[in-house]
Amino acid sequence: MTKHQKHLKQFVKAKSGIQLLFNEASLLSNYEELESFLNIFSKYILRTANEKNNVGNKNIIAFKSYYENEAGKKRTTKNIDKKIRVKKLSHKLTYKSYLQEYMILRSRGYSWRKLSEYSEKYFKVQVSKDTLRKYVGGFEDDK
Repeated sequence: MTKHQKHLKQFVKAKSGIQLLFNEASLLSNYEELESFLNIFSKYILRTANEKNNVGNKNIIAFKSYYENEAGKKRTTKNIDKKIRVKKLSHKLTYKSYLQEYMILRSRGYSWRKLSEYSEKYFKVQVSKDTLRKYVGGFEDDK
């Protein structure tokens, strides 16, 4: 693997880590959740930020390791389904309520048709693939 390929992989994972950090932070609802969330993230920063580490890309490595370790814990399909059940109890949802879930599934390679089927099966929301493409696709372009 060349140095350029290694940097490209680090770039992609670090960018995904930043996106995951933003998505998780936007779901926080109180001070205690924020405090515990930031304590978890600060562990990744402190691992790479020691005084002896003179590497220029230590912040990229911190976000990359955050993504690699936390993405699997937070965003499994089982956890998404649990969050959906809680959301269902609170109020009636539309397909727009599941933007983050759609984006996660889309990043995992789901086609628009599969997303439409998944939405109907698990979210109990009927939406066409074209509607999803227009709605979610607009947010994907913003990345």
